[in-house]
Amino acid sequence: MKRFAVWGVLLGTALLAVLLAPGLTRAQAAPQQVMITFSEFAFSPSNVTVTQGRPIQFVATNGGKYPHNISFKYDGKSSAVFAQPIRGGQSATADYTFNEAGTWEMYCPVGNHAAMGMVGKITVLAAAAPVVEPGMPTTGQPTGFLFPAGLVGLALFVGGLFARRRLARRAL
Repeated sequence: MKRFAVWGVLLGTALLAVLLAPGLTRAQAAPQQVMITFSEFAFSPSNVTVTQGRPIQFVATNGGKYPHNISFKYDGKSSAVFAQPIRGGQSATADYTFNEAGTWEMYCPVGNHAAMGMVGKITVLAAAAPVVEPGMPTTGQPTGFLFPAGLVGLALFVGGLFARRRLARRAL
């Protein structure tokens, strides 16, 4: 009898975990890696395409002898990828996320490098919106019902075990 109760608790816990797992985990997009090489005075590649909202991991290698950096300009706003310019012969890695779709200007903010032709462009594609039929959840989307239902089910299960145990003691 005791063995059945232990197996019941284990199976109930496993069932609860299966029901709750999709609602608790959200898949996050893996970073897209973009490798860029600096030289005097160019980026290679000079044109890059990425997706809006997806983290981008920039791996930059300065193959030249002068320090270089990457900055982006879009809609009057600009920001640098690396906090400090990367010295000649050095490499660095930084993450960046483009939150607006469109064509961004890429340039080297060090000295007059941009004026000397160290420019490029980043094409940021709009993130694809999931197609959702009205009234129906998409696959993997939590419905909001499983968590409370799972808790109620677990409470009923544990309550039933205690009630059964109590009834068995009274019968003795």
